[in-house]
Amino acid sequence: MTDARSILAEAADRAGVSLKGLSEEAGLNHAYLQQFVKRGVPRKLPEDVRRFVAQRLGISEIDLGALPAVATKTERAPASLPSPNASPPIPVTFPNVTIGMYGAVAGGAPDNGKFILNGNRLMDVLCPPMLIGVQGAYGVFIHGNSMKPRYREGEAVFVNPHLPIRQEDYAVVQIAGEFEGDTSSGFVKQFISRNANELVMAQHQPPETEEAESYSEGRFLLRFPRSKVIAVHRIVWAGEV
Repeated sequence: MTDARSILAEAADRAGVSLKGLSEEAGLNHAYLQQFVKRGVPRKLPEDVRRFVAQRLGISEIDLGALPAVATKTERAPASLPSPNASPPIPVTFPNVTIGMYGAVAGGAPDNGKFILNGNRLMDVLCPPMLIGVQGAYGVFIHGNSMKPRYREGEAVFVNPHLPIRQEDYAVVQIAGEFEGDTSSGFVKQFISRNANELVMAQHQPPETEEAESYSEGRFLLRFPRSKVIAVHRIVWAGEV
């Protein structure tokens, strides 16, 4: 006999109830439970019969072949989120401060990136944050390809005229005209050195109209007479406008 059959027979015997009488109490044929115990017919007791017999004999329905109830999965509370340690992002607004752009290219192809600096203001653009309130700050556009890949043609660069120039700094150089009254010109170059006689700057592409000696890392030197140098202003910001 299977476990369910033996458990049923033993429980009926302990209760002093015959299988015949138990079948009749359940409203079944008098031989129903006897056939189940001795012959395995039916192979499994129906749910209503199993429930009645289990209650009558004081045993578990599982003992009579019922499957254990599947425990429902307890809903787990979501893990608590850590307490915020900062405030939400706050939108940043910049002052609506503008800065002047100077430097128009002369007719024809740019000569080593040369542009005209005659005080003509080309346009105003939003001022880079670090130059807001800086007296005399200004911007110029890059002309030509002499400073690629550092600066591209049409890109804007902005200077702080009060900062000292260090070796390797990029700067706007203002050069006086050859004769008195001539328009001054400007260049965007990399500062190398200066002495009482000359200012030495460098560019990344070969000069277009004059000879220059090679410099380290593929740069080319340009020399300006110190007497013609009006100013060398350090670039602090660059980008599209």
